[in-house]
Amino acid sequence: MQNSPFGKMIQTKRLSLGLTQEELAFRIGTTPRSIGRWERTAKLPGVHNLIALRRELSLNVSEIEELIQQNNAFGQLEPPAEYSVHDFNWCIKTGLGFEKLSTRLNELNDETYTTYPAFSSESKIRWLEIHQLLPDCGRLLVKRNVGIVGYWHFVPIQKDLVTHFKNGDFDDSMVHPQSINLLSAPGVYEIYFLDLTILPEHRNFKTRSLMLQSFIGNLLDLAEYGIFIECIYAVVISKEAELVAQSLGFEYHCNHAFYKMDAGSDKSAPAMNYYLPLIPYHKQAKIFSFSSDLRKIYSKQEFY
Repeated sequence: MQNSPFGKMIQTKRLSLGLTQEELAFRIGTTPRSIGRWERTAKLPGVHNLIALRRELSLNVSEIEELIQQNNAFGQLEPPAEYSVHDFNWCIKTGLGFEKLSTRLNELNDETYTTYPAFSSESKIRWLEIHQLLPDCGRLLVKRNVGIVGYWHFVPIQKDLVTHFKNGDFDDSMVHPQSINLLSAPGVYEIYFLDLTILPEHRNFKTRSLMLQSFIGNLLDLAEYGIFIECIYAVVISKEAELVAQSLGFEYHCNHAFYKMDAGSDKSAPAMNYYLPLIPYHKQAKIFSFSSDLRKIYSKQEFY
């Protein structure tokens, strides 16, 4: 992929100063992956990062403005992707809003699963608040000229919910703003992976890969800011979800006390609780085979 004008400028200036991506990232308070993304793609930094780049790379305002204009023109030359992945804040940027987003996610569950618990008015309000609190703990799969056709979402949970999960009686209704943790400070957290939903007509290797890559990328972004995941918990209600979980290295824990498997499976069979420990680190863990960077950063940590 050809570098954008802005990306080429950042790379040229950085190299002329003898800086690595890691060193420049440290100076402006971001991650090496962000530097690499700005250098390789047409994606522009936010305003605060532009100010920091101007300071560290000795750029003038007119130079930045000209490069941004060139960058925008460069980006327009690239055809938009058929599918793209965005965090939940996409709903604000597009004018959809969080209320309509929560409604759409509920519709996706209804269109995908026959055994998914129905949302009451109270639960809709509760999930709206959770989506607003945790916009970076999920991703939307968007098809060009169609809209949202899939999503995944997790919530950092407190110890009492972990106990319910291990007992097999965990219920989504137990998840509310008072029972979750905000990923606002470095530390070790446990998360409940609620959904990985893609409408049947949009399920293919491309969309599954996009969603998987975005989840692994999210774990890496968190780790680069000192936020590590001790264990991921999930309730499996379909054969496809079971296969995805197993491909990532999830392990079976127990049958769920009252959730049932969905259509396409034995509907009389109980849903299953799976878990995926990331800490303590095991180099053979399947999930680390998807990202050498994720493996590297977890392997270097001393958590306890």
